[in-house]
Amino acid sequence: MKKYASLIALSVVIILAIVVVTTKKEPIEKVRAPHSIAHVEELERIELTQPGEDGGLVVLTQGSEGWTLTKPVEAPLADRVSEQVAQGLGKKISTDDIKLDATDLSQFGLDDDNATTVALFAKGSQSPAAEFVIGNAMTVEGTRAKRTYIKTTDGKVYRAQTDLGEVLGKPVDELRSKTVQKLDRKAVSEIKVIYQDESKNLRLTRDKDDWKLAEPAVDFTLERSATSGLLNGVSNLIATGFVVDRSPADVGLDPWNVKVAARETGGDVRSILISEVQGDKAYVKTETSPHIYEIAKNTAEQLTASPLTLRNRLVKDIKAEDVKFVQFGGADRIAVERTDAGWVFAGRTKGQVKESALTPKLNAIAQLRAVRFETPELGETGLQRPVEQVTLTTKDGGRHVLLIGTEADEKGNLWAKWEDVDLIMVVPQWIKERAAPTAAELTDESS
Repeated sequence: MKKYASLIALSVVIILAIVVVTTKKEPIEKVRAPHSIAHVEELERIELTQPGEDGGLVVLTQGSEGWTLTKPVEAPLADRVSEQVAQGLGKKISTDDIKLDATDLSQFGLDDDNATTVALFAKGSQSPAAEFVIGNAMTVEGTRAKRTYIKTTDGKVYRAQTDLGEVLGKPVDELRSKTVQKLDRKAVSEIKVIYQDESKNLRLTRDKDDWKLAEPAVDFTLERSATSGLLNGVSNLIATGFVVDRSPADVGLDPWNVKVAARETGGDVRSILISEVQGDKAYVKTETSPHIYEIAKNTAEQLTASPLTLRNRLVKDIKAEDVKFVQFGGADRIAVERTDAGWVFAGRTKGQVKESALTPKLNAIAQLRAVRFETPELGETGLQRPVEQVTLTTKDGGRHVLLIGTEADEKGNLWAKWEDVDLIMVVPQWIKERAAPTAAELTDESS
């Protein structure tokens, strides 16, 4: 009897297990495409509910000039984002014909911590024409095909043939355009740099493909890279970040430090207001827009131009072929002179100079370009008692003495100046070695 009772009990357990298994609700384990989300005709608004503490409702609106951001801030969309939204939602969203295991949504970025809910609204409608959730974006291996994992309202997971996940899943700061001002650089004919201290004001005018400093009048040409940097700044100024919930006065834009006004062909003037540099950045806004942006320190310095930042960094244009005598620095104070037979040592050291060894050093000194110009106290530069100096004498009797001082910055650049020019330069640190060669470096036997 005990044997039969045990068999009956075991049978009951098995039956109960079968009942539990057969009645338990099964998760969606495999989903097979194709599936598609219909194209919304006259799509006017996209509402994104982004996850996390930094998420919330983000609204994109279709206007006469394309898609713009209207919540949580009214601002232009980045051009790339606007184009991808238009392309991705301008037709139905089809999916790949593959099976996906939908039991672990986190592997697709479709879990609550990562997914973004998308609602599409037709023109004038208060109810969404389509809703779905987007997760991770990916590229199909071995191809350039972009895909996004999506989940529909019935809980099914698909791999959509679109890169919307790469776009709409981004934070607001990555959706916004970072373009502060965009002009046709070829149409800019005049640039004014206006300071609160009006004595510092500049006016540059276009001279064909070059620029000249019309005010104040100067006796030097302008550095092309400096004028190009200024022109790039006013015609295509790109921010590094955005300012939210701070007024112009809070960031040093009311009053502003510098205004840069660009006049286009036809007379239109567009102006950028710039704060003083604060740490590694400055703040800017256009004169007509409420939006405040951050820009990098070096960009601010390009825009806040002065005669020192614009002047040609080649202070003396000495041609190496015009030099007939060089007195180098260094412990040996080597001197060389040009003869009909070529370069030879002058003074205590005798013999022929290896021209291929001399030429790079001579060119480096004769065509020395400053890294930048500054206005320190002379006593701070080591130029009153130079660390090194080199003298070039030209065929016309001209004498040019380069003085080299102490380190000017953390990069090892050096203070320098030409003895007869009242202008202090910061120059590359390698000039010290070029100005003080050894006899072995310049002889025919040296390699």
